[in-house]
Amino acid sequence: MNTPARDTASKPPAGTFDRANARFAGAMFLLAMVASLSGGLLLQSILNQPDLLTAIDAQKPLLLAGVVLELLNAFAVIGIAAAFWVPLKRRAPGMTAGYLALRTLEAAVCFAAALIPLLLLGLTGPNGAGRFSADGDIILYATMLNTLRDGITAYAVPIFFAAGGLLLYIMLLRSGLVHKYIAVWGIIAVFCVAANMFVPDVMIKGLLALPIILNEVYLGGYLLIKGFRKESQ
Repeated sequence: MNTPARDTASKPPAGTFDRANARFAGAMFLLAMVASLSGGLLLQSILNQPDLLTAIDAQKPLLLAGVVLELLNAFAVIGIAAAFWVPLKRRAPGMTAGYLALRTLEAAVCFAAALIPLLLLGLTGPNGAGRFSADGDIILYATMLNTLRDGITAYAVPIFFAAGGLLLYIMLLRSGLVHKYIAVWGIIAVFCVAANMFVPDVMIKGLLALPIILNEVYLGGYLLIKGFRKESQ
């Protein structure tokens, strides 16, 4: 006779899953930001050197560390989408599905960009870098791979990131899961990311990237500490 009461008591309190999702999302935002920035800078410091294959051969541990960091970023991108799936799909299921699709595509191109340095590392071969100056085909292939990675990181990643980010912040603005100023800040920052693709000046690129960096670090800490404003219903 008392089974329903026991069953009710055994269920987690309302909002438990939303709180867990918020903390996980916050952790993934911070992981993505740290891993993408540090991994990208580490790899570019190697891949931008004039003697590409010699630099890779001489700095294998650093290259592998950069690859691991970029793979962690790809994982975190999927983690963010998964964390928002439950709280957002109750409010906007169609937009949430689109957001998950965009984040999946973003993770895929991040994964591809992370694997290219491993392909370049494979070109160094067992004999080290001394043979590269005599092997024009290998150098040409390495240059093509590096150019492909540059295209992915300069255009494909920002396009999917900006599209997915815009959708997320619009949903956050409508849902009230976070304070409105965070969502508005995020929308403005996403447009800065989109504009960044068309700006050649390095200093201006850095300034345009700063709003989204600060926003996602702030949002990650906010979700870890405070969680969502509206709990599951």
